[in-house]
Amino acid sequence: MALADNAFEALDLNTPERLYSLRVEPGLRCRPVTFKPSILGAPLFRNDAGDTLSYSSLRKQAVDLGSVLCFREVLTTYGLRRGVTNAINGMLSFFI
Repeated sequence: MALADNAFEALDLNTPERLYSLRVEPGLRCRPVTFKPSILGAPLFRNDAGDTLSYSSLRKQAVDLGSVLCFREVLTTYGLRRGVTNAINGMLSFFI
């Protein structure tokens, strides 16, 4: 979504390949990537008009997505949130 929104301050961060090719400099544990101030207040989950997406709409979209992807279990926003958290925790343990 950040790429679609042209949200990065660095003008050359305009493709997934460019973003994924960024490297952490020796001695550092992260690579800072800054966003344009104009995008910082935008809701992450929003409709086509840019308005905040309601929880019920987001939940329905998650359930529909799981159905289209033929998941055996219902895809929920909790499952997405937990999956992202577990992935981040796994990445952090890699650096510790």
